[in-house]
Amino acid sequence: MSTTITPFEPGAALARIAATPTGWQIDCRGPYGARHYDFVSTGEAAEFAIILRDKGNWPLRFSPGAETVKVLVEEISAEGEP
Repeated sequence: MSTTITPFEPGAALARIAATPTGWQIDCRGPYGARHYDFVSTGEAAEFAIILRDKGNWPLRFSPGAETVKVLVEEISAEGEP
């Protein structure tokens, strides 16, 4: 799996997080194409979503079934605030 994150201007790209039968999928779509990542662990999916948001400037969208990942992203982000 490539770990390269290409920064985009806000709104030019979107990372959608959705539940799958085996875990989670993060679907990244931007002006240069699309790529998806599959995760079994909720923690790994949340950590990758945070990296996309903070390092790559990707807006995150959570499907209704991905509430668990959304809550974990919010909790991890809150821990990092002063």
